[in-house]
Amino acid sequence: MKDPTSSEQMADRTRQLGSAGGWSRGSSRKISVLIVDDHAVLRQALRLLLEVHPEIEVVGDAANGREALEVAEKLFPDVILMDMVMPGLNGLEATRQIRRRLPKTKVLILTGYMEDEQIVAALRAGASGYVVKKSDAAELVLGIQAVHRGNTYFSAVISDAGVTREYLLQARSEEG
Repeated sequence: MKDPTSSEQMADRTRQLGSAGGWSRGSSRKISVLIVDDHAVLRQALRLLLEVHPEIEVVGDAANGREALEVAEKLFPDVILMDMVMPGLNGLEATRQIRRRLPKTKVLILTGYMEDEQIVAALRAGASGYVVKKSDAAELVLGIQAVHRGNTYFSAVISDAGVTREYLLQARSEEG
């Protein structure tokens, strides 16, 4: 059985996403990213991981949802990497408020949860994508690029299950 996040499959996904238009390597504008997670070591590791990609600029980080709102309103990031479970204001409510206040900012959920209910709840809150923490770095970068272009993105481990369309339909059918 082949690993769903193999280098070959990631390359295929990169080509598919790259052909969708929008971002290109020749683009001079970087994707500004805000990292939100209650674990400092994870925020620091993500910053180091993302800063090696010339098309991405980490503009800040926040330890919880309330701090994320404050920082986002000052920095206007293109993409926010948002953890779901944090003290104070959780990632779902922070996502809801950020999307209402900063409609051009995209939120990419980065979490360890893979339950259907969590994924649908994130989409209802306004998230543009969902990456699980067991994904590799290349997939996280693909997710950032995809949501920045206005696409919805799911980790390969989720999308390979063939249920992403159902998640989107559920999120839309119960929104309002």
